[in-house]
Amino acid sequence: MDINELIKKYSEESMKMAERSRFCDVCESEPEPDVDDKPSDNNELSGMGILKVRAFSGKEAFPEKDVLIRVTLKDEQTGEEKFVAEATTDESGEIEPLNLPTRPAYLSLEPQSETPAFATYTLESHKDGFYTIINENVPIFDKQTSLQKLGLIPLPENYEGDGIITYDEESQNNL
Repeated sequence: MDINELIKKYSEESMKMAERSRFCDVCESEPEPDVDDKPSDNNELSGMGILKVRAFSGKEAFPEKDVLIRVTLKDEQTGEEKFVAEATTDESGEIEPLNLPTRPAYLSLEPQSETPAFATYTLESHKDGFYTIINENVPIFDKQTSLQKLGLIPLPENYEGDGIITYDEESQNNL
């Protein structure tokens, strides 16, 4: 299954989950995969994780509304970034949670596996008057909710540079 088919599959599942959660206070979680359900390819994105984003300025003092968040995933075969989702923050500086395909959790139980038990995404955050923030290698884990905080920095008056700040989340995890 190629990445576009996976994205379509999980987008459809996300819509179903959103509909189901609208009508019930407590919904059953997905069952753990059986050993027989394991994909033959450890790089297959057969799991699903949730991404929440909170955008703010002033050291988390001011939530930022109308920040455009673009989520991409690198295609491991071609190396190119593939569009996955786009969302805009509300008045609380948050987006609706996004369900994203990821590697299955059982990979974390296999010590010999060289394949990480997560998928990494790139987030680009845009708002007029602020630097564009790019967060690379944001990990998304199966059956887990990841929160990505975006500290927006205002652009100086008459700024003429590219206005982009890039953070590599992978290097943040190795400190």
